[in-house]
Amino acid sequence: MKSRLTNDALTVATFGAAILTAAVFLTRFTLPGFLLTRLLDPLVGALLVIAASYAVGALALRAIPRMWRPLPSAVARRKAPLTGEAGGAAEGSGTHKGSGTHKGSGTHKGSGTHNAEGSPDPCDALLLGIPLFGLVLSVVSIAGFATPVVIGTITILLAIYGAITGWRHVLALRITTNIAILIPPIVLAFLGAITPVNTPDELTYKLAVPHLYLQFGRMLELPLNSDSYFPSAVYMADLGALVVSSGIAAKLVHFVIYLLALRVIYRTARDLEERGAMWITAAFAWTPALAITAGWAWAEWAMIGLVLLSFLHFERGNLDVAALALGCALSTKYTALPWAVVFVAIAIWRTVGDRRSRLSGQPGLPLLHAALITFATGSFFYIRNWIWTGSPIAPFLLPNSPAIAEYRSSLGGWAELARGYDIFHPAIVDDALGILLPALILLSPLALLSRNRRVVDLFLLGLVQFIGLVTLAPTSRLMILALVPLALLGGIVTVRAWEAGNRAVRVALASLAGIAIAAQFVLLAFIFVARWSVMPYLAGLESESAYLARTRDFVPAYAWIADHTKPEAKLLLLGENRTYHLDRRALAAGNLDGPRVAAYLARFRTPAEFARELQEQHITHIVIHKPWYRVGAPVYQSMVEKEYLLFVAPQSHALLHDFMRGGARRVYEDTSYAIFELNR
Repeated sequence: MKSRLTNDALTVATFGAAILTAAVFLTRFTLPGFLLTRLLDPLVGALLVIAASYAVGALALRAIPRMWRPLPSAVARRKAPLTGEAGGAAEGSGTHKGSGTHKGSGTHKGSGTHNAEGSPDPCDALLLGIPLFGLVLSVVSIAGFATPVVIGTITILLAIYGAITGWRHVLALRITTNIAILIPPIVLAFLGAITPVNTPDELTYKLAVPHLYLQFGRMLELPLNSDSYFPSAVYMADLGALVVSSGIAAKLVHFVIYLLALRVIYRTARDLEERGAMWITAAFAWTPALAITAGWAWAEWAMIGLVLLSFLHFERGNLDVAALALGCALSTKYTALPWAVVFVAIAIWRTVGDRRSRLSGQPGLPLLHAALITFATGSFFYIRNWIWTGSPIAPFLLPNSPAIAEYRSSLGGWAELARGYDIFHPAIVDDALGILLPALILLSPLALLSRNRRVVDLFLLGLVQFIGLVTLAPTSRLMILALVPLALLGGIVTVRAWEAGNRAVRVALASLAGIAIAAQFVLLAFIFVARWSVMPYLAGLESESAYLARTRDFVPAYAWIADHTKPEAKLLLLGENRTYHLDRRALAAGNLDGPRVAAYLARFRTPAEFARELQEQHITHIVIHKPWYRVGAPVYQSMVEKEYLLFVAPQSHALLHDFMRGGARRVYEDTSYAIFELNR
């Protein structure tokens, strides 16, 4: 009894001492409390969207009638992992023991679809749920209900349901202990996520287009912004975050997507080579082009997670879940299309060619069922674009589509590849693949020596896409879905080289990996600190508005618009495409849309024609960003200038000048902007 009282007293004394010293410290040094208070609102907003997404994803997985019954052909695959251990794909295929998120989470060894209680794997449900939640909000928005009240109500109600049904799974999550190598990129990603929305793509379309839908009250065609046609299921999920909180909440949701994608990479790598899964995962996490975007509202990590989840479940026999993941990827980004073509060909080859996969005595029935699921979840934006423009993959196959091919040079993709542009290009440093990932890709053919069916499938998935995409010469990130399968296979080769080598070989390999990681960390630190200059904000030395005013020239002009124009004002922006922080309805270009806007202005032959167009569009103001508005033939001093500069023909400039003299009056001007109000 005395011993128990003594122990209780020690516990009370320990907590008392900690609380006392913390209270003294935090009342005198208030910065931690200030930073926590600043983050509270976006954290709550992100949690609401995460809970709502989990609800939608869990309901979708429960609604798939055949996900309880893996294809019989999957049994043989699960018994023959590359390590040669029966059932090796099951135990530990997540980030901890068990194929799901906690011990015993698979009702079938390696299936990884449900836990022991029959509930969907919570991490899979969340990763799938985010684009599915975005599809729900897309349907609501195109129906004309993209209002804060409607979007906020849907988000909160689904979040309540998700929290009620999923809290037990959150408490059951276990994290593996050997994640030290992932901690630095995860910390950098989190710091990126808690900074204000400020990357060009977020400001122009990734978050700007959902923000514009809120301003208009519905999803509508924005013909001057070619990026607005892109599939955007994940970005439409951000709509919920923008309503209940802010852009930082949306970025925190993408940070969670990043963690989920790392888990899928780990599970896929563990199915292939159990002992080196963490190393392979780290190679992806440390890749500069991917690591720098992990805390941004970009879809690269969502795409990696979704397509690998489709492959993972296909190999485990869950064809319907694989189809669901593929549909979500198709609804998120066009880069899923090359993956889908190759993946579907492999699925038909493997499934139809295996008699054991023909369920219910009907050949092709599993594939038909899966195709319907993919169509239901992946077709929304393609049908919308076809109705709006006649092209399901708008803005492509249409006039003045953005020139994404040969973005970096006119040398051609294979010449750029030979020159190492994808490894590092000084003019676009945040698109660098670095050292590790390209090295793994070069080693990938050696994995074919195992003659394993899954290795062949992954190699084909990567190689066929790679050949086609390199020919187009896009940026490195646009090729990432072709590189992921090859890098996974290269990771297997390095793990086997490690296991087969003596002590000297292992020391050499570890040293090379350490040097590569250190070099890539320097690049990440440079981009994070020097290019984006976020440290004063993170240290609490400036507010969000002060940070934006220091880094962006549109802040004074947009503040004037907010203070001096009516809420129903509608603006035409020329030489400016960053509309996220503009709280008014607007028509503006997207990335690489200078020629598109120039062609739009060239349509008008007289000031009267231009005036009629503005009246039909209900434009009230014209905003001209003078540094990005040029007259004459396009001349670019750097590759990134193509993304934002507007070169108008002299005739169009003269027409615009004539219209301004009689049809509008200048109401604001600073060194960067001129704002004109139209006469009515």
